[in-house]
Amino acid sequence: MEDELRKMKFNKLTSELKYLEDELGFVNKILEKVSPEFRTSFHDHMKEIGKDGMLAPKEQEPKPNRAQRRAAKKASKDTQEIFKKIAKKIHPDKNIGLEEAEREKMNNMFSEASEAKEQNNLLKLFIIAKELKLEIGKISREQMAAFEREVSAMRAQIEQSQKSWVYIWAASEEAMKKEIMKGYARYYIDKENKTNSEE
Repeated sequence: MEDELRKMKFNKLTSELKYLEDELGFVNKILEKVSPEFRTSFHDHMKEIGKDGMLAPKEQEPKPNRAQRRAAKKASKDTQEIFKKIAKKIHPDKNIGLEEAEREKMNNMFSEASEAKEQNNLLKLFIIAKELKLEIGKISREQMAAFEREVSAMRAQIEQSQKSWVYIWAASEEAMKKEIMKGYARYYIDKENKTNSEE
């Protein structure tokens, strides 16, 4: 009975994760599209209120490369095992004889699996394995807890993005955008003044 309940919960989590991935993709697309417009509007507002001198570019830390990201989040034993099963079935070398559309689908799925392995995303790998009808065995309590954490983290990431100044500004009516920009400018100025006073 416990295994059956765990399987049902797993199916629920996989459905939820697919929905959340779509939602996160949508939110990120909005942020990507409106961020340049938001920055331009912000710079214009800062110039209008005579505070554009505060916008001097700051040095940014370089983003970690792929090898550094991989080292920072080493794949667990479970993740490596499920990835090996997926790779045996859909590694690009094994897809050569397939029709072009099917080969492209399998190669994309393999890329998703590789990314999930790098991110130590066991739930995503289980979903891919399930789609491929691979035997994944029993799901342990520890794995289920990890899946729940993954779904919660994605929910939190979406929520955080939707609470960002850029997203709120993008989702607002034109009449409200100016007020939101004023609020963001006050926030930015206060933050900069606090940072400068601490230096």
